Amino acid sequence: MRFVRKMLDEKFAEQQKLLSRYLRLARENALMTQWEAGAQMGRDQTYIAKLESGAQRPLFVEVEQLAKTYVKE
Repeated sequence: MRFVRKMLDEKFAEQQKLLSRYLRLARENALMTQWEAGAQMGRDQTYIAKLESGAQRPLFVEVEQLAKTYVKE
């Protein structure tokens, strides 16, 4: 069981890094600053920075909100 748990933990950490990277890339592609993205979400810049660094795990609804914020119209 420890082996399986370790594998799952490693997979989760890998997915978290990818999500953080993709959130940053999406924001940059939308030509937005962390401050602007935070303002759109009703959060501050430090929250966006924590999401992008992996220090904070976003809720699914937050990922969805960020995706809508970053869409170019």
